Amino acid sequence: MTEYSFKEMIQKMENKLRAEYEPLEALRRESLRAFLKELGELSQIRPLTKEELREIGENGGICVSDGSNNRFGGAKPHYVDFYQSVAFITGKNKDKKVVREILSPLFDQEEQNPLAAMEIRVVLEILEEKRPVAVMLDGSLIRFAIEASKPWEELKSICIEKEIPLIGVIEDIKTKKIGESFKAWGVLERVYYDREILFGNLEYGEALLLQSNSTGKSKEGLSSLFLKSSYSPNPIGIDLPEEQESFREWAAALVISLSSKRGRGIPMIMDMADVEARIGDEALEKILKESVSPSIFERLLNPIRNKRSY
Repeated sequence: MTEYSFKEMIQKMENKLRAEYEPLEALRRESLRAFLKELGELSQIRPLTKEELREIGENGGICVSDGSNNRFGGAKPHYVDFYQSVAFITGKNKDKKVVREILSPLFDQEEQNPLAAMEIRVVLEILEEKRPVAVMLDGSLIRFAIEASKPWEELKSICIEKEIPLIGVIEDIKTKKIGESFKAWGVLERVYYDREILFGNLEYGEALLLQSNSTGKSKEGLSSLFLKSSYSPNPIGIDLPEEQESFREWAAALVISLSSKRGRGIPMIMDMADVEARIGDEALEKILKESVSPSIFERLLNPIRNKRSY
């Protein structure tokens, strides 16, 4: 058996990928964009003015939520999972809520990830006291509809009733609806991911406002769009409840206005929420050592690999 270096393996991988994606690369940009218009409207989004952003800050601000989890320990069942969700409001009426949870097979029967429900819970706590201009969640709203259906329906109902746009901001697009349509139309012979098709094919500030039957999310009651909110060739995605479809272009304008042109196209306030929610390895170990007896820590939680001398 021939042994290859990692560099040689990567070069072989690149050759395979080039062959795999050659049909997509060969598709002319003008033709590709014409087919995109069959799936929705290509719209140039105007960023919000400084005055409009100031008014948002004075009239309730933006509520942003994110969550994080980390694990300390070894193999099952000898570990503890830590979960933390943070929501805060920007602008004049600043506020912040934090929800925490720990789970472990050592004392919990259920191992379902509670993070989606927690990210909604902190927003609901904010909404009990404040009325933001909009709510931003990290990722597709489908995740919340599937993993936390009951709190999701509560949050959606409140936002629809109070006319608060409920915006899911998607950095890593995983859908293939455009790719499936292109294959069905005979444009391409295989299905590519939507992010691969859209890469470099939208102008800065341009949005593809998808028709409801083109998103693959209509059965979940969502309306979607793709947006080039920075100079990066990668677009992002935005979801809203279908009842709030009229807010789509405003949501896109808000996201562009809060994002760095030379960044990833994600609102900087979402990165702030991510940092606030993050739970570091050293912090976990410190909390455990300070909170449980040495005998419990060493017997049940401290991985033997941590005792290696190299």
